[in-house]
Amino acid sequence: MADASKLKFLKKTLGHAPTLEEASDNIYSPEIAPAADYSNHSTRIDGRSMRRTNRTVRLATSVTPEFDYTLRKIALEKNMLLSEVLEEALKLYQLNKD
Repeated sequence: MADASKLKFLKKTLGHAPTLEEASDNIYSPEIAPAADYSNHSTRIDGRSMRRTNRTVRLATSVTPEFDYTLRKIALEKNMLLSEVLEEALKLYQLNKD
């Protein structure tokens, strides 16, 4: 029979668990998430948390970071989807193009 005591994975352990007195009591502290800072243009606003609609056609395009930031900022402020902001902009463009 093979001797398994020489295998490396058997020798790696974390050691003994700390006693209750040695353990940290941070589990009883409230978890506070940092506030979102949208003043930096590199921070993207997450649109996944916004409501879903029946839109099924994909539209992919490349835009400047400034355009992306502004579009997402407007959508967040107005509680709209990115596609709703673009649809509204297209409607206004069509009304005023003449």
